[in-house]
Amino acid sequence: MRILRPDDEATLSAFLAKTPETAMFLRSNLAAVGLADNDQPYEATYVGAFDGEALVGVAAFCWNGNVMLQAPTERAPALAAAALAARPSRSCQGVLGAPEAVAEVLRLPAFADRHLRVAARQVLLACDLANLPPPTVHTDRVRPANLKDRDALAEWRHAYLCETLGAAESPALLAQAQDEIDRAIDAGRLYLLCMGDNALATAAFNATLPEIVQVGGLYCPPAERGLGYGRIVLHGALLAAREKGVARAVLFAAEANIGALRSSQALGFKPVADYALAFY
Repeated sequence: MRILRPDDEATLSAFLAKTPETAMFLRSNLAAVGLADNDQPYEATYVGAFDGEALVGVAAFCWNGNVMLQAPTERAPALAAAALAARPSRSCQGVLGAPEAVAEVLRLPAFADRHLRVAARQVLLACDLANLPPPTVHTDRVRPANLKDRDALAEWRHAYLCETLGAAESPALLAQAQDEIDRAIDAGRLYLLCMGDNALATAAFNATLPEIVQVGGLYCPPAERGLGYGRIVLHGALLAAREKGVARAVLFAAEANIGALRSSQALGFKPVADYALAFY
């Protein structure tokens, strides 16, 4: 077991490609910035476990404080502990990965006296975009977000982080939300459903590769919920991705979020794996 070096990038990419749906965060980040870690967005320190010359598991301690796991359950604690030790000045804010692996990592002494604000088991779903329902008059109202939308979307992102991830409202969290919206707009990853001048819902891709995208940040303000806007903005964003040559999409939803599961399944998404999120 060791920290991965720049010359390990091809080996890591090939390893992650074996589990394309569950490794989207890591695959997208690796494609964007490689194995550098200078505390910049998408960077991480990666620790790999090897069986002889073969890479068999990895933990990444990311710039934003999250530990991401792509490893067998029995190897996950040692990998996570080594990744945390490699960046002792970085505060761990969360652990993501297969439910059993996350559960074992949370037993480490580093987490013994900490209180989880969110611990959720998720259903990971995937869809072949060739099978999407055809566009409608409503999906035609979905467009890429732009800088004019920034302030409103940052407020929505702030609300999303509080509501979905259990974060506490604060100026620092709003600044984080603004940074995330700026990056998403710059990368063309953020979509907005509008009726006239009224913004109704938003969807984003929080991990992207040329052939596959991962949906994240699906949000409707409370006054607009229950009207199908979430499904419309998701459908429109996926149609836009398909036009760019993307063939497949994944997303995860909480097991208890029946509405999100039904909406995604109506667009052709089917469960492919379980996933877990734990945030401090």
